[in-house]
Amino acid sequence: MKNISEILSINDIKFLKELAHKRKTQEKDGCADPVYWMIQDQENNFTDDGEYTMYFSEDGEELYNTYNEFDRDNLEEFKNYILENFDLDTDDRETLKEVDDNDSLEAFISMYDIDVNRRSFTREHFITDMTGPFLTKESCKEHLKDNYYHYSKNARTYGMVGWRNPEFQKLMEIVEKFDIEESIE
Repeated sequence: MKNISEILSINDIKFLKELAHKRKTQEKDGCADPVYWMIQDQENNFTDDGEYTMYFSEDGEELYNTYNEFDRDNLEEFKNYILENFDLDTDDRETLKEVDDNDSLEAFISMYDIDVNRRSFTREHFITDMTGPFLTKESCKEHLKDNYYHYSKNARTYGMVGWRNPEFQKLMEIVEKFDIEESIE
């Protein structure tokens, strides 16, 4: 029977020792062992009864939305669009000038019956299938940092449990045995 040093190189053993140490000392975000990491992302799905209702368009062209990060400049542009395209009296124009967030904009549009096409949407979280699992949270974070352009700005690491997965559980037990100080011969 071959001993381990005949099967694994020094670099292989060093990798396993480092991986074992990372796995045993990493934060687990409340997950039980064995934990692995995935990327959780979110997307906006348009529906008739969505929880968010701020997507306005004209002739298929988006005028304003709230499913991206709030942007005061875009809000001001949309308010100018309303001023230019809808007949508002002086008091209504003054009220519109005071609108400074998405909630007050929605209230204004509803109260003054501004006729723009609206769509509702929900934000749905999902585990991306763009990549497989990561054995450490650190490697998952690094992947997200290096590949941010493939994901939404709300993508994050997400711990998952290999519960009742005997092969994964046994493999992680074996890997974590390498978290030792002495050299392996």
